[in-house]
Amino acid sequence: MDGLAADPFEGADPIWNLLHSPAVQKNLHINSSNQKKLRSLLDTYDIKFLPYRNQSLDKTRDEVEELWNDLLKDVRKSFSPTQWASLTQLAQKIQGQPINEARRLDLRIKAPELQDSGHWINTEKPLTLSDLQGTVVVLHFYAFGCINCKNNYPVYTDWQQRFEDKNVVLIGIQTPETKAEHDIDLIRQRAEEAGLTFPILADIEKDNWQAWGNSMWPSVYVLDKQGYIREFWPGELRWEGATGDKYLQQQIEKLMRE
Repeated sequence: MDGLAADPFEGADPIWNLLHSPAVQKNLHINSSNQKKLRSLLDTYDIKFLPYRNQSLDKTRDEVEELWNDLLKDVRKSFSPTQWASLTQLAQKIQGQPINEARRLDLRIKAPELQDSGHWINTEKPLTLSDLQGTVVVLHFYAFGCINCKNNYPVYTDWQQRFEDKNVVLIGIQTPETKAEHDIDLIRQRAEEAGLTFPILADIEKDNWQAWGNSMWPSVYVLDKQGYIREFWPGELRWEGATGDKYLQQQIEKLMRE
């Protein structure tokens, strides 16, 4: 993973990827009214699907399949028979392509709203993604006792200075892995020691962890100005020579210009 961030629905059905691509919708000549209806439907299903990312498919297969079938039934209403046939033909064509090829589709996955699951620090009031519309958001899940998370700290402190007053907001979500990481005073102390001055939510109840479907600490997301997940990086940004920090910084700067 030295050049590309991972897709939040890695291994998804090609139709899923195609449905989330504005370029594909344009090429299929879907009118603006149906594009809005489609996007609204996808937003709803994105938030329903995200929690299943960190659950065993053996246990959730029936639920996922039912949800997938419901999505297909609903979204097909935004397509003419000819458009849907073209979409499925394209899906068959890209079925065997590498997962990273999906990046070329410029996928946009709706981010779930932040849940009230614990105390906030470094901010006078709780933040919501809806209030941050028009702002690029860099959101990372971490635990202060996690060495892989700590290794990302220098990147975060660089970004909080680099993007200060530039319409970019960093948000940390500290989801506890150990008993000590439930202590709000320790969360605050460790953040201060690390020089993390951006808003941090103590996700004590793990509601946000579950809503985003995380499976590892750390997990880093980049959201565009409309609240869509455009980039996702699981794990250390510089793990074994990876250049996730440089890659995500480039994407942040790109989204700033959109």
